[in-house]
Amino acid sequence: MNYEKEFTDVKERIRQYEKWHAHLDRIRPNLEEQTQKAKQLKTILQDKQQDVDRLSGLSFSSLLHAVTGRKAEKIDEATALVLKAQLKYEEAEETMTDLHHELEEIDAHLHSLGNPKADFQRLLDLKKDVLLGEKNTALHSLVEAASTTTIYMNEIKEATEVGQKAKQALKSTIFSLNKASDWSTFDLFGGGFLTTAMKHSHVDDAKALIHQVQRHLRQFEEELKDVNQFTSFQIELTGFLTFADYFFDGFIVDWMVHGKIKDSHEQAVTLLAEVETTLSQLATIEKELHSDLEDIRKQKRAFILNA
Repeated sequence: MNYEKEFTDVKERIRQYEKWHAHLDRIRPNLEEQTQKAKQLKTILQDKQQDVDRLSGLSFSSLLHAVTGRKAEKIDEATALVLKAQLKYEEAEETMTDLHHELEEIDAHLHSLGNPKADFQRLLDLKKDVLLGEKNTALHSLVEAASTTTIYMNEIKEATEVGQKAKQALKSTIFSLNKASDWSTFDLFGGGFLTTAMKHSHVDDAKALIHQVQRHLRQFEEELKDVNQFTSFQIELTGFLTFADYFFDGFIVDWMVHGKIKDSHEQAVTLLAEVETTLSQLATIEKELHSDLEDIRKQKRAFILNA
């Protein structure tokens, strides 16, 4: 194994070690926050226990159908409060399950990394005689620059992969909302049972996708924080973590006012544009890093040929 690959591999393990420890430091308070949120929402639901018992176990569209009648065009404020609390409580519970699972995965990953900082020091001690000469020190600087650039590229790629998952989940959500909105229009003209059933089916699809969207958005924001922490680049964070709450609020208001899927659809479209903008930034950064890495490799080849 050549020195450059050894050096890059051990530095990459150090990055992974520090990255996952940083995730642990953020996940634990996030888990506590979700736990407290679930408790608060459960209190609201307990205060409305009769309504909750009546609605328990139903799909979201069935909840709407049960409390509003077949067309689901109007919801009173008290019922809206119960629906919002129920949706947010379910989201908090699902997020807590996700976070517990992620903690287990991170612990296993950290265990597999061993002690990369100690390995790095042993590598330096082993190679120090080779690096003492002036020319070799200059070569080592180029090796280190190539290693750092490669590690930056890995960080950008990881963020991009998670961002693409969020983008696809948002597109699926928007598709379901579009379908639900189309069937809502038919409902306004007295489309009857079939159009109501089709609308509810797409509403359920969209609701099921929201947690998937929120999970990917949370992980995307985590990766963007890593980009900001472990590279020389800074990406603006746009508050992805609160999307589900705002979406559910808008979703219920939509049904209270006109039985359509308007504001929540616009929220999803706006968020998709923000995700795409961030992905575009990451793509630009990755392109710059790739160019930098090629320049460093050319310098290294020239240095070796002229040594």
